[in-house]
Amino acid sequence: MKLHICLGKIIKKEREKLGMTQQDLANRIKRKQNVISLIESGKRGSYIKLGFYEELAKIFWLKFHELVALVEAE
Repeated sequence: MKLHICLGKIIKKEREKLGMTQQDLANRIKRKQNVISLIESGKRGSYIKLGFYEELAKIFWLKFHELVALVEAE
């Protein structure tokens, strides 16, 4: 499975663990809800900058390497 698809699944799982909607997450990172939807579905993500994923990791109370470890375990 491609990395951005795995990341999308992990992002959705972590967002849901926090009880956040896509809109809640989008508001926290100053993006539109449809961006979060596209990332979680794996339709967008292969060209997103690393800093974006680092920002998401912080929201999920994770360090970036912990987010990557979740992807590796997927």
